[in-house]
Amino acid sequence: GGLTSAWVQSNSVQLLTAPNAPTLPAFPSFADKAADFLISWTHNPVDTTAQTAFEVQFSTNGGSSWTGTGKVTSTTSSRTVAANTYAADVAVTVRVRAWGQA
Repeated sequence: GGLTSAWVQSNSVQLLTAPNAPTLPAFPSFADKAADFLISWTHNPVDTTAQTAFEVQFSTNGGSSWTGTGKVTSTTSSRTVAANTYAADVAVTVRVRAWGQA
């Protein structure tokens, strides 16, 4: 008898990778402190997986110190800052971190 051989191709394997930084839209220079303010972002995955968690942080002293939400397990790409959270004439710096499946 003769020798025979065969081959089989497996499914594609997706390698999980941390996402790139989220994209934030340009915020207005001024906001009404007496109204809620919506912060939204776009999740930028490297591995095509959806957002699984986020963290939003705020600074009122140019980034010397930060307060934030902590890691929130959610696919939502927005966070509402409640009215009157910050005093009038305070510059608020915002940064967002997002997680994918990785």
